[in-house]
Amino acid sequence: KKTTHNAIEKRYRLSINDRLLELKEVLVGKETKLNKSSILRKAIEYIRYLQNLNNKLKEE
Repeated sequence: KKTTHNAIEKRYRLSINDRLLELKEVLVGKETKLNKSSILRKAIEYIRYLQNLNNKLKEE
């Protein structure tokens, strides 16, 4: 039973890590080294930038 749980946890971690790497590549490219926290911070900054840009365009 514990082995099954460990396998599920490993798949879960791998999936999250894969998505974080994909997000990093979209934000800053493959070559840049960033930790997970920095990737999420940059994603939040970019989303906020896009929201502000969208609001400005709606006002025009």
